[in-house]
Amino acid sequence: MQKRGLLLPFLGEVLTYQWNIPERSGPGPNDSACVSWIYYSSVDPIKHYHPGTIPTISASPLPSYPQDMYSGLVGPLTICRKGILEPYGGRRDMDREFVLLFLIFDENQSWYLEENVATHGPQEPGRVNLQDETFLESNKMHAINGKLYANLKGLTMYQGERVAWYMLAMGQETDLHTIHFHAESFLYRSGESYRADVVDLFPGTFEVVEMVASNPGTWLMHCHVTDHVHAGMETLFTVLSQREHLSTTTTITEEIGKAAILRNIEEGNVRMLGMQIPVKDIELLASVLIAMGVILLLIALALCGVVWYQHRQRKLRRNRRSILDDSFKLLSLKQ
Repeated sequence: MQKRGLLLPFLGEVLTYQWNIPERSGPGPNDSACVSWIYYSSVDPIKHYHPGTIPTISASPLPSYPQDMYSGLVGPLTICRKGILEPYGGRRDMDREFVLLFLIFDENQSWYLEENVATHGPQEPGRVNLQDETFLESNKMHAINGKLYANLKGLTMYQGERVAWYMLAMGQETDLHTIHFHAESFLYRSGESYRADVVDLFPGTFEVVEMVASNPGTWLMHCHVTDHVHAGMETLFTVLSQREHLSTTTTITEEIGKAAILRNIEEGNVRMLGMQIPVKDIELLASVLIAMGVILLLIALALCGVVWYQHRQRKLRRNRRSILDDSFKLLSLKQ
């Protein structure tokens, strides 16, 4: 529906947004091949949704974007030069890409505050003082991608790989972050290329840093602001050695092979001798092979019987010949 110049969806409705990207929004001549942007809600009036009804607009002058952002409506946009992306969307000049959002999520401003208190708080939610200073401070989550105290998983790469990190920051005046990578250094471009292991982020700023992973191990990455790292703005990244890379590649190849076999079976086909054969034909072929196997077994048993019989007959003939020879010898001696 359209109201006051705003496109408002019904509850449960899905809207598709299409961005037209001008060239000036992409990398400049001295930038990395891709640059970071961010999307977040900047709706000015607060919208109130009620199940089964049309959304309405509150007259409240308070903006809703902090509530939307602190409820999770925030994410990365990456714009790259033409020709730098593979068909699947990854960069041709990089082996891995990671996006990190450094933000103190103030859950006191989340749309879900009352719901969270009712779900996870004491049995009597009314006993919780939402204005208590200790309570307010406890709801400020010093997070990387919404995770605290090294609970962000998946930052894994192999020695020698080229890695791009898209570093994002939003928030308030307290969101001043100095991000430090342990055991690795990176290049970032700001007119010229600089090598460092710390990058500075301010609310609404985005940086791209690129590294070649060189030191195998699990290393710390964190904000160097003391209050922030103590409150949980830290995580781990892992660099695997080339030996682990080869082992993992072999395992992945085996798993892909198994998955392909299972997929073919699910589709009603089995790959044999380089050909896709329907399962029903395989069943018929198996029956024929079993029958042929039984016949061959019977033939083999018959041949074994013939050989055994002939061997026995030869042995009997030798025994008779030996008896006759002995008899002739006795007769000769008597004469």
